[in-house]
Amino acid sequence: MTSKRINIPHRMRVLLALIRKFRDQVTTENMQALLFMYCHYYANNGAYHFIPVAGKPISLQAQEDYRWFVKKGLLSNDHEVIAEFPKSYAQLDIFEEAALQQLKKYGIKQVDYQQAWDSYTSCIKQESAINSHHILYTIGYEGRGIEEYINTLLLHQIAVLCDVRYTPFSQKYGFSGSDLQAALALVNIQYIHMPELGVSVEQRRNMEDSHIHYNLLQKYEQSLPQKSQHLQTLLSVLQKHRRIAITCFERNYRACHRSKIASWLAQHKAFEYKIEHL
Repeated sequence: MTSKRINIPHRMRVLLALIRKFRDQVTTENMQALLFMYCHYYANNGAYHFIPVAGKPISLQAQEDYRWFVKKGLLSNDHEVIAEFPKSYAQLDIFEEAALQQLKKYGIKQVDYQQAWDSYTSCIKQESAINSHHILYTIGYEGRGIEEYINTLLLHQIAVLCDVRYTPFSQKYGFSGSDLQAALALVNIQYIHMPELGVSVEQRRNMEDSHIHYNLLQKYEQSLPQKSQHLQTLLSVLQKHRRIAITCFERNYRACHRSKIASWLAQHKAFEYKIEHL
């Protein structure tokens, strides 16, 4: 019995309930497929989201949650339940339980799996067939999970992500520099860290104060002429790769220094491209 009660969010209850229901039938190869079919076909509850990796659904958050269960001693590395835990840890509502029972009964039928996966990825494929122009995108990860974030990049055919955080560290899973780079590599998106275009930790302190935040963005904008070499590098990346995105934390681009970078580039005599904020 685990010695300390743990607060388990809904998505992790789904994962734990699925592993407990299937027990020795769950493998490293089929766990993602089972979870995808549960979340987006049988229960259709969106507990986990997925990215396309080699044509198959992969949830990076589910992988991280699974590692967390192993670390806490609830599961083994081979998906075995190795500790007793309170019923609430894997408790679902009656509709979710019924969907899990259906998945257990019928399993993964190839035709249903392909239909669900095609539907899930259809918007990415449709957009990819349409867009081919040079575009500079900006995107913040605030309020986004890692899968939603990556799928947004795929949707807009982004080839290179330029991280303009001074220090690419985040307490949110998947968004620290090395983790983000590894995740992007799975879908063939290049990651470039450009700390020279970032705002230092010292400068970002007290940004909750709107007056301080506004002044910071104004000072940053005034400093851009001194960063012209690095801005030129960014422009060169766009010219070479056609569709790139610059990223930071804030979802609202107007509240982020990336908006100032985009505005500065738009005024450059060699800049003839569209800018879109995601």
